[in-house]
Amino acid sequence: MNNIDKFSAYTAKIFAKLYAAFPQPIAFDAAEIANNQSIKGSGPDGAVSMNDLQAATRDPDIVFCADTFRWLYETGYFSGQMSEYGVRVTNAVLTPKSFEALAAIPDVLKSRQPLGQQLTDLAKATASDAVTGGVSQIVGQVIGAAFRGFVGPPAGS
Repeated sequence: MNNIDKFSAYTAKIFAKLYAAFPQPIAFDAAEIANNQSIKGSGPDGAVSMNDLQAATRDPDIVFCADTFRWLYETGYFSGQMSEYGVRVTNAVLTPKSFEALAAIPDVLKSRQPLGQQLTDLAKATASDAVTGGVSQIVGQVIGAAFRGFVGPPAGS
């Protein structure tokens, strides 16, 4: 899978989790998004330590997912707190513009489902070219719509 497809797949999972929980803040980690399992804590009570977070950065998929977290966070698609090493996010919630973009129903869609619900459904599906293409298209629409919300309409419109 190339970087754009991987970014789209991780972004779809992140948006799906945030959309499903909105407006409640949630926590998630890069291992959960990349590998469908959370970072395991090595403490006696199962608590995740700084050493556990650092160890997670040895997995290239987790690092790529953490980079996806960071980009989405720094560009304003969600708010929350990033952990040391960027592999865990707490108190994460969609920003208003991201929620509006995910809740939008494009006129061309016959299903009349919000983009966020479509992403949630696609994130649950198996990885196939059709699903990957659908995820990439929806993620592009959401990022474009949210970006237009951040900067306003193009000049002259």
